[in-house]
Amino acid sequence: MFIDRFFDRSRHVFAEQFQPDGEAFLYRKNMRGAARKVTAGEREIFIREFDKGLRYLARFLLAGVPVTALCLMGFAGARGGYIDKGWIFTSVSIWTGICLSSWHFLWHVPERALAHRPRARNRSSHAKVRHLVVAKASWDQLASAGTSIMLVIARFAARPQLLTGWNRLMFFAAAGGLVALVGQVLKRFGRRRP
Repeated sequence: MFIDRFFDRSRHVFAEQFQPDGEAFLYRKNMRGAARKVTAGEREIFIREFDKGLRYLARFLLAGVPVTALCLMGFAGARGGYIDKGWIFTSVSIWTGICLSSWHFLWHVPERALAHRPRARNRSSHAKVRHLVVAKASWDQLASAGTSIMLVIARFAARPQLLTGWNRLMFFAAAGGLVALVGQVLKRFGRRRP
């Protein structure tokens, strides 16, 4: 299921913020922030709490979204089967806000808890982080990204007025993403060759 894969990937990315450093770990927010030392036990607690928070968030969504949909249907029934789009957009916006704010809170728990600790190392450069992310990406993930970008390009290429307005912006953004992805794949392939 998509949500399970999404949560599994989120747990994995969250855990990757803790990089091994001898018997301890260095926590770097989003893999590039200033490093702060944590013990293996602290790392496990942070990961366990993040996982627990994700499970609570998933249960909240699985219970809350259907209840909201039922309320909207009941509201529409009371108004003769019609509901204004504004109500739908408002409810979607509220749920999106709840999810994003909860996610943000869970993701930044280690940063808040470790803010008082001295820095063990300075921030990593964007180039180093990009190299780490591409090196850790599986070929399946790279292929999925390429396929998604190609589908976006195909969708916009089929439009009659491709090079006008938003069509042009989206088409060139997707094409730029494809070029960047191909460049990363070629760099990665070149590094693996003897």
